[in-house]
Amino acid sequence: MKHILILTKKQYIREAEARQKDYQDSHHNTEIKVLRRIDDDEEIRLILENRPIGTLLIIITDDAIAGLIRKAAFKEGFSQSDVLIESINHERIRVFCSQCHEINMVNNLGDSFECKECGQLLQPSEHYSTYHRSYLGYPVL
Repeated sequence: MKHILILTKKQYIREAEARQKDYQDSHHNTEIKVLRRIDDDEEIRLILENRPIGTLLIIITDDAIAGLIRKAAFKEGFSQSDVLIESINHERIRVFCSQCHEINMVNNLGDSFECKECGQLLQPSEHYSTYHRSYLGYPVL
């Protein structure tokens, strides 16, 4: 049985509880921790320290906060494969430019667009990078 820790903000508790139910239905030991202050590194560290090896950390929050929590998790010994970010940024989608590595925000994955940094015309793909927390944009030739 895998131990799963869901870390979220109060405003996203419903999403966190839905994910918790999904994992508990699959017989996983799942707990939710709600951050009181998202800019408090000490609070995040106290939540993450002394977790069993192999704990899956699921971060359910907006993109900006998720990156901070992810960095704190790495400092506490979590590996990249132990951290899953479920972003609550429904309006915009992150797309990684394969030419200049800039992250672009788009409304949907179906339309090609011009990279805001290098000007390359890109087509978003279905390939998702957990490292960049974004979809890969291929150049349109």
